[in-house]
Amino acid sequence: MAKPSPQDTARRQAILKDYKTNPPACQGDEDCAAKWSAAQQFVTGTASYKIKTTTSTTIATYPSPVGETGVAMTVTKRPNAGNKKYKFDIDVRCGAPDPGQCDRDLWSVMADFKHTLEKAKP
Repeated sequence: MAKPSPQDTARRQAILKDYKTNPPACQGDEDCAAKWSAAQQFVTGTASYKIKTTTSTTIATYPSPVGETGVAMTVTKRPNAGNKKYKFDIDVRCGAPDPGQCDRDLWSVMADFKHTLEKAKP
């Protein structure tokens, strides 16, 4: 497994820090519906595997088999403090032993997901 460069490691850490300190969120029924729809479209268009589960709080693809490089995703909508406010989490992974071997850069997928939800409007 190739070790990520210091620049790549710094980029990954910056994406994770940004996501954890300022995750995509929604407030109110219309905003949450628009962002949830955008999340489903993102998963459908970005993941390597079909959606297995869709509920009002979870969108999950089929998992990436061990050793495979295809990207699987799980998105969850969880309550945040406040009135009808929710945060969105995304778990992106593949079955390869090294995330650098995945078909897509997992950290870029996370950043793209955040950007997609931030621009989704009712």
